[in-house]
Amino acid sequence: MRKISFFLKLLLLVFLQGVSRNAYGGQAVVGGVMMKGPTHYTVCLNTLDGVHTKVFKHRSLTKRYKILGIPILRGIVMLVEMMFVGYKTIDYSARVAIADEEKKELNEQKTDKGTSSKASVDEVSKASAWLLVGTLIISLIFAIFLFKFLPLGIASLVDRIFDLSSIVVNIIDGVIRAAIFILYIYAIGKYKDVQDLFSYHGAEHKTINCYESGKTLTRKNIMASSQVHLRCGTTFLFVVLFLSLLVYLFIPSSLSFIYKLLLRLALLPVIAGIAYELQRFSAKQKTGLLQKLMRPGLWLQALTVNAPTLKHVRAGKASLEALIVAEK
Repeated sequence: MRKISFFLKLLLLVFLQGVSRNAYGGQAVVGGVMMKGPTHYTVCLNTLDGVHTKVFKHRSLTKRYKILGIPILRGIVMLVEMMFVGYKTIDYSARVAIADEEKKELNEQKTDKGTSSKASVDEVSKASAWLLVGTLIISLIFAIFLFKFLPLGIASLVDRIFDLSSIVVNIIDGVIRAAIFILYIYAIGKYKDVQDLFSYHGAEHKTINCYESGKTLTRKNIMASSQVHLRCGTTFLFVVLFLSLLVYLFIPSSLSFIYKLLLRLALLPVIAGIAYELQRFSAKQKTGLLQKLMRPGLWLQALTVNAPTLKHVRAGKASLEALIVAEK
């Protein structure tokens, strides 16, 4: 059951990543919260021994090479980097979680001498790392099938039956893709372990909102802060879905299925880069048309953000505090 829950968590991590460049962002991880700044990112996890903290150095390629910092291109680079950081974070938090679980099992059984066993992260077998890589590959294939292949396949089938125009076919494709996205998040959110992950997502939002509002990072202030955030990865994916619907309208339905699928995949990085710029700009605006257009994406966060408990907030608070120290 642990492997199944872990697989579901990995599939969801793309929905939980915050989009940031100069500002602080983060994501929920297995048993804790990751916070990321311009030059570092930190991982704080709840373990049997208390809050486990790890600090990593990171300098974006957009800071090293000016050409990569131009609009749209920087969004693509940042997203690739976030996936890389997300991979390392998942790997680390998963190994800590597995070591913690093994320690808990051994402590319950105890040794013949009646002493507790000391499991460590390094003692976790390399098989878990290969399991992680395999799961990430499967997750990517699954995502392409679920959100690209399946909607396009259904829309193409409807087109064969009713002989529709390109615009109508692409609208059907976009509506089906959005429906699958929402139903997928709703269904997977029913799992107990995923609900806990969503609570860490809520703790991440509340902690960053508390900090960005200028309040002291106390548990009371964090708990009182909003759990909706403009730079949330869930909202970002809504923007990507919306822009995809508009861009794909111009792909002729007369093309073969494989060409239409490949074009969608090829255009995805550009769409994601534009979505990054729109979300980044809207996060700076208090009012306006763009803010109103972002509202459905903010409402969608209700599916991936749960109200955190003090346990979840403790990890979020510790992660941001460690990041602030590291950045200084």
